[in-house]
Amino acid sequence: KYTEKDLFDEFTQDENGKVVLDEDAANAKIKRLGGYDKLYRIKLEADYLAKLAFDGAKKLYGDPLSDEVKERLVFELYIMKTMGFPGYFLIVQDFICAAREQLDVSVGPHTAGSFGRTGTWFGCRFGGGLLLGHHENRPDSIRPSVRAFLESRPYLFA
Repeated sequence: KYTEKDLFDEFTQDENGKVVLDEDAANAKIKRLGGYDKLYRIKLEADYLAKLAFDGAKKLYGDPLSDEVKERLVFELYIMKTMGFPGYFLIVQDFICAAREQLDVSVGPHTAGSFGRTGTWFGCRFGGGLLLGHHENRPDSIRPSVRAFLESRPYLFA
């Protein structure tokens, strides 16, 4: 089990482990995320999401991953974790994998560069993957968004 200090450090430092928040801002962030009980759940979801992300990236880019791909994955996963959204992405990943594997629905990755979004590849348990993104250039955006293309028609899950 993780201590409160472990969780405090993980959620109040940047992806490289550098302290970026003063104590008051850090405590406000932990409160906004739901306190330590929720941080524990978010951490476990984020760890599983990271495993799926790195497994999917290795299928897409090959093993070993380049430093650039690793750095991008670490950053994207950090943003998802510290905003409290890894569970959201895990649910969408399950949805997309079920569409592909159980319903035989064509689902493919999509990027939307016009929104200033960056993406991370997440592999389905049975292969394949889903391109997920968050809004980097939109400070008014409070939730991540996912675009999945089912039978060539876009659907936005957000």
